[in-house]
Amino acid sequence: MTEQIKPCYGSEIQKTADELNRFGNCFRFAVVTDTHLDNSLPQTLTNIREVDSRVGFDCLLHLGDFLNGSLSRSYTKQLLNEQMELFKDCIASNHFYPVEGNHDGFGDRVTLHTVDITPDEDWYEATKFVDSYENVGRAPGKPYFYVDYPIRKIRLIVLCTFYYTGYDGKEQFKKLYGTDSLQAEWLKNTALDVEKDWTVMIFSHDTPFVYFDERVCENNRQINGNLLMDIVKQAKNEKGFDFAAWFVGHYHGDYIGKVNGLNFIVIASETAYIPQLWDMPDGGCYPKRQLGTDTEDLWDGAVLDKDNRKVRLFRFGAGKNREIDY
Repeated sequence: MTEQIKPCYGSEIQKTADELNRFGNCFRFAVVTDTHLDNSLPQTLTNIREVDSRVGFDCLLHLGDFLNGSLSRSYTKQLLNEQMELFKDCIASNHFYPVEGNHDGFGDRVTLHTVDITPDEDWYEATKFVDSYENVGRAPGKPYFYVDYPIRKIRLIVLCTFYYTGYDGKEQFKKLYGTDSLQAEWLKNTALDVEKDWTVMIFSHDTPFVYFDERVCENNRQINGNLLMDIVKQAKNEKGFDFAAWFVGHYHGDYIGKVNGLNFIVIASETAYIPQLWDMPDGGCYPKRQLGTDTEDLWDGAVLDKDNRKVRLFRFGAGKNREIDY
């Protein structure tokens, strides 16, 4: 059931649509992250739907953490399926690309062996609709994939920044932060096999590193994190395509800048709660939120402006518009 538009969002809907429609010939998409089963989510979906009705987004991306983790496996699977349907149905194109978050899994707080685990088969079952889209490449049963927009010569790559290893016993696993060698090989040999006149963007829940400063590659605890960044930079140099930006959520705050030679865009959480959990790097921030106002919501309408080599972000709700050159 569609929520009625709250009065506080009326002008915000029109303002966001007007800003995006200035770039009607560009690739335009919506990005939201860290919804965590938030009570405000029905209104967020309505707001995205209303802006989409005025703009016509090419697609919608969710950067992960649909859930809060620590639920039973059966209930987690049910909720994931429900969340996917909600987001898929809120833009007219129905092109919805989900990213796996670190809390999109089931948990066992008794044994502590299982903490927010999402087996590949569970995620694939919840997101199998992606395979029905044209120009999608996904390794069978895996959470990572790419999707092409051939006329515009744009490739979107969705990565998974978590995996797991098993313990003895039923449904007992250990969660690992980073990517396994199979995904790294897929990124190098398949996803980044792109012609020189194309533009590439990457979307993941977490960054491939821990710090946002000069320590980014020093003792990087994200498994294969340095390898992933090296793969992207090497492919860009060898094949000559444009790499616009790497989008992430997870941090619940906003940040935009160049890290280890690559553009990174961090988008704050849709959930409006305080306190936040981490210190953002220099240039980053947690937008101020107030329930019952337009700052209760937070997501971005994004523009890939290939002619001017810019990514432009138009903020709906709390926060500011941003842009980055590539």
